[in-house]
Amino acid sequence: MTVAKLSSFTAAANELHLTQSTLTTQIKQLEAHIGLELFNRTTRSVTTTDAGLSFLPVAEKLLSDFQTAIDDVSAQAQVKHGEVTLASSPSMLSSVLPSVVKSFRDNNPNIRFVMREESAGNIEKSVRQGEVDFGLGGNHSNQADLTYTPLLTDQYGVVSLDHQGQNDWQDLLDQKMIWLSSDTGIRAELERVLSNQKASLSLRDIELEVSSPSALAAMVSVGLGSSIIPALAASTPAFAQLNFKLLSKPKLVRTLYLIQRTGRTLSPASQRFIANLKPKLATTALMKGIEICLERD
Repeated sequence: MTVAKLSSFTAAANELHLTQSTLTTQIKQLEAHIGLELFNRTTRSVTTTDAGLSFLPVAEKLLSDFQTAIDDVSAQAQVKHGEVTLASSPSMLSSVLPSVVKSFRDNNPNIRFVMREESAGNIEKSVRQGEVDFGLGGNHSNQADLTYTPLLTDQYGVVSLDHQGQNDWQDLLDQKMIWLSSDTGIRAELERVLSNQKASLSLRDIELEVSSPSALAAMVSVGLGSSIIPALAASTPAFAQLNFKLLSKPKLVRTLYLIQRTGRTLSPASQRFIANLKPKLATTALMKGIEICLERD
């Protein structure tokens, strides 16, 4: 891996604190064992062969898995100082995660957390670019290099200023509506639901939309209209003074996912947090009185 990265036996030997002859001998022994050359050597350059390029990601994963195994064993013998970085939808970050993170940090006080509130599209972008370990939110664009593991579902309802909300989608046709913008996970999920023609409401000719749940709550609170959001979003502090009623004719739900970059090995701290996340989600949701169905693996 080091020779391939630096394209030089001399530079690689220096970085590995080996003599060049020792490193050259080790590479030749490896090539003799597998029966293929991994590098093209000239007096001026060292380049990786096609066989070497094919083997390189396998070697990287082997070393990464080995380091993870060593880290896990070490973590059992001492208090682990690690970091968890994640990007989350506003509703998850405001409603569910605080209790989950507190419970985790009570038992792992030396784990540092960095949590970013992002739109659905930016959650996927942050995970793909390696800016965070993982994301928690909707499946916005089904990226091929991301893995989406269902965590929970919650039901849609109408949020309004008064108590006149009905539980039938048809009753909303004549109401003034406010919508979240198309870059949010809630809107993306809602568009997919409505495109299946399970409900009579249309997202055409929108007159008012905002880019965050907190802004949406502010608009509803001054009487500009009602909106449709999932129960989890309605349980956040921004909507505390507003009325929320589940829509049950028909009953429609959205799914929230654990989003990871396919093939990436997470840090031991992140692995430990994810292992504790699922059982805590159900308990936290029930404590808040949210009608949530926890997904199975």
